[in-house]
Amino acid sequence: MKLISLGLAILQFMVVESFASPTIRVLIGSNKKQVSVSGLDLVKMTAGKEKVYPGKKSFTFNYAPLKKHQDLESPLLLTKISSRTGLVTIDNSKYRGSIQLVAPTSPKGCNVVNELSLETYIGSVLAKEMNPNWPIEALKAQAVAARSYALYKIKNRKNKKNLSSYYDLENSEKHQVNGDFFDVTFNASKAQRLTKGEVLSFKNKSLVPVFFHSKCGGKTRTPEQVWSNKVDGYESVECRFCHKNGVKNWSNSLTKETLYSAVDRALKYHRGTSLGNGVSKFKVAPGTQDDSHIRVYDNDRLLSLKKSRVRSTLGRKYTLSNTFSVTDNKDSFTIKGRGFGHGVGLCQFGALEMAKRGYTYIEILSHYFPSLTLKKIY
Repeated sequence: MKLISLGLAILQFMVVESFASPTIRVLIGSNKKQVSVSGLDLVKMTAGKEKVYPGKKSFTFNYAPLKKHQDLESPLLLTKISSRTGLVTIDNSKYRGSIQLVAPTSPKGCNVVNELSLETYIGSVLAKEMNPNWPIEALKAQAVAARSYALYKIKNRKNKKNLSSYYDLENSEKHQVNGDFFDVTFNASKAQRLTKGEVLSFKNKSLVPVFFHSKCGGKTRTPEQVWSNKVDGYESVECRFCHKNGVKNWSNSLTKETLYSAVDRALKYHRGTSLGNGVSKFKVAPGTQDDSHIRVYDNDRLLSLKKSRVRSTLGRKYTLSNTFSVTDNKDSFTIKGRGFGHGVGLCQFGALEMAKRGYTYIEILSHYFPSLTLKKIY
């Protein structure tokens, strides 16, 4: 099959670092007042002392409040629990690796961190971030994207002199969502194994945070367009693959007060200014869905604000993506858009369609990341 034109770079395999397969620390619970842990042949380590509990064992830890840990300069490991069987149960979910109970700085309770093999983690991410019944080539593209992002977060935390965070990333939409032991499917595990150690990098050397989203709606965006932070190697690319899949074009109506409040909060947080002339003097200038900014009039003052900023305060109830336009109806507003998610990086529904048409995961990645290179680093 003919490759999509890359424009700048062709993906290739290169081993560039003597990287051992690492472990990753994932935050799976925050400020928990009580934590229940159970399993077979548990090993508990507290204050450097290890104790083995043969057979079935359960613990309940109470951490409300952690009075003696209120002035911590950095997070403190309180207890680490692992199992010789490889599985630890916490709150009825089974996890590979160890469960670590950590006192964060200024704690209201303890943080629960799962430390496990990165490759095991990638399998659990695929089970949650993409439909595991999708074609294997789409899953493999997702595996590379998720692994690249996770490794970037691991190295970024370790490179900081002050490790203010004990974990590498969160199990949430803020970073990546992963499941437990029983969430991992055969296809998810297969896609992880077939891409083991493979990541995307910029100019054959530096790791970059590789983002993904549900549906771009026809054109991806760059991190700079959405979040204002420039990331090397990103380009906005046309996507002719996702339009038949996922959420179709959408439209929502809202009151003038709702949009006024959202824009005002976004301006205060990101620009240090605010709307000051009231809802009656508030208007939205005409624009297209592909514009990265929304322009509003506060009486005679014209203000421009990134759509992603407005989406963050307005919420997904009204804005399913950053690709939208606003129509001023005098007494209300209508928001029309396409796509789903922030629109940066890998378009998952686009990857689905490409895989259905016979494209390989390398071709999928080369389309959405034409300036990045595929490398096998362990």
